[in-house]
Amino acid sequence: MPFQHTIDRATSTAYVVATGEITLQSYLQVAHDLVSDPSFQPELDVLVDLSEAEWAPTSDEAFGVGQAIAQFQDRIRGRVVSVPRAQFERQARTAAMTAQVNGFPIHVAPTLDDALVWLGLEA
Repeated sequence: MPFQHTIDRATSTAYVVATGEITLQSYLQVAHDLVSDPSFQPELDVLVDLSEAEWAPTSDEAFGVGQAIAQFQDRIRGRVVSVPRAQFERQARTAAMTAQVNGFPIHVAPTLDDALVWLGLEA
């Protein structure tokens, strides 16, 4: 499984980490698994760490990811931040902008430390 998630109740944050090759289907599966986790609460912030993932989508595929992930806007109401692999930041921003246009804001941070600071957690 390319994605793993953990929920830290102390910081009210769900951490999703991807390693290896990911696809749109695996991305959607982890979102579904996260919101189905009995410990998950819709108000939790979500940090998605893609910095070690293999993901080279075309612009159209990144657009599709943004549209698909926006379907979770009613089940994930906390802040969402994504940390892409540096060479895929442009595609991550395309996906995030598409999700935001569809009502699901996602912040893209260049590093994990930046994401933690954005969430107000110590880096």
